[in-house]
Amino acid sequence: VYTTWGSLNKLLCVSEKVNMFNPFKKKDRDELVIKALKDNGSDITKPHEIDFNFDFATFEEAAPVAQAIDKEGFAVRMFENNDGTYTIEAKKTLVPTVKAMQDITKNFNELTNKCGGIYDGWGAEIVE
Repeated sequence: VYTTWGSLNKLLCVSEKVNMFNPFKKKDRDELVIKALKDNGSDITKPHEIDFNFDFATFEEAAPVAQAIDKEGFAVRMFENNDGTYTIEAKKTLVPTVKAMQDITKNFNELTNKCGGIYDGWGAEIVE
């Protein structure tokens, strides 16, 4: 089982990109993903490999974000999509506490808002 912000959106039929229809504040999503991990048997006191996802219209928007995330110790992969947009996938192993994940979400939202992209959230595999 893999739990992400996106899986919450699918279950609730809401869109990450249309926040006016989103019944959750972004800070609450971190708590919900952690709860979903726990509910599916994950031991959230153990380190998890967390995947973080970002979307950008252009390389010029994506590149500085990829560099900043890399400097923060994340493994970063940036690629061009078929439609010419760019995606960043970042990974880091950490214990997914609500505070840690909310701090990362706040940081990534500020970074992408400044550079013109969208932080699309995080997810992790179940760790027993």
